Amino acid sequence: MNNTLDKKGLGNFRLFICVMVAGILTAVPLRVYQLLCITEPGTGFYTEKNFTIIIMYVLLAICLVLPFAYSLKNKKNVTFSETSSLRIFEGAAAFLFAAALIVDAVSSYKVFTSLYEAFYPSREMPTLMEYLNKSGAMASLLETVFAILSAMYFTVLGIYDIKEKKGISKVKLLALAPLLWCISRIIHRFMRKISYMKVGDLFFELMMLAVLTLFLLPLAQKLAGVDSEDKEWKITAYGVPTVVFCLICFLPRVIASLAGRGEVLSSPVELCDGAAALFALAVLLGRLGISKTESK
Repeated sequence: MNNTLDKKGLGNFRLFICVMVAGILTAVPLRVYQLLCITEPGTGFYTEKNFTIIIMYVLLAICLVLPFAYSLKNKKNVTFSETSSLRIFEGAAAFLFAAALIVDAVSSYKVFTSLYEAFYPSREMPTLMEYLNKSGAMASLLETVFAILSAMYFTVLGIYDIKEKKGISKVKLLALAPLLWCISRIIHRFMRKISYMKVGDLFFELMMLAVLTLFLLPLAQKLAGVDSEDKEWKITAYGVPTVVFCLICFLPRVIASLAGRGEVLSSPVELCDGAAALFALAVLLGRLGISKTESK
């Protein structure tokens, strides 16, 4: 593939930057307002019909549809660079993501141990294994395992990026770990008791995890060299909303927690969400571009 971008073609990539910036600057403040002012503690439902709800859904739709449509339209011209100087930024973001994943692994393991220690044989769940499966403890354990493996993968990726080396395609099995980590998180979110879910915040979290999974899949294929043809456009199509959705989940939670409104959240502040946004942004800026001439 020809990774050379002409100057005019690179300018077309500004559309994605504009979508990300506009989405973050509008959606994040709206989400903060919703959490602080119109979200019911304990359930996460909105306490009233509010104009910000419709605006938020419209913004999310734009942040999903516009990058996807533009990437699909220009799918033959999206390029993926192996030698960008901005890979140092990607390497630093990968190390930060790895550290955040270790924090997530510790948190998930604490959830697992608390559920494990709470086991008591009952008519509904007479065996430990049945209890672990139905309570979400097993999903938490899987999240722990895949978070550790993902941290290893992003550490290796960071080393390759900082040293500006090629060859990350040799690391194929570990490239699956981030995908399985996302899937484990989704499963665990569905298996928590409904009485403890803050359903409004949960919607944004599930959307974020779904988009993050869709971003990590083609990226893993491209980096591992497994069925990697024509995956560049998918990385841009899902990478842009990944940045927006991760920050919509991360930043408002930080602000709500600092403001003493943590009871409206489905999950506490999770550093891995902010780190995922930074990593996706680093990949978009350091590796992706759009050329006027079709890549070969």
